[in-house]
Amino acid sequence: MSVIEAASCGCYALLSNIPPHKEFLDNNPECASLIDKIDFNSFSVPKLNSKSIVNLSAKFMADKYMEIYSD
Repeated sequence: MSVIEAASCGCYALLSNIPPHKEFLDNNPECASLIDKIDFNSFSVPKLNSKSIVNLSAKFMADKYMEIYSD
């Protein structure tokens, strides 16, 4: 539901490769991309900057969780 809500507000969605996300992308190709299909060296996301893309990586999120656990 959150993907639909975000897209309805004009946000571009970067989605994981799961069946519900694939279905959304099939029906709304201009509103989203699957993360595993993106070449982040040449891809730009509407309304997001390159720092935002880096912050979506699994490594970045894992490092943030480790900071929380360490505290």
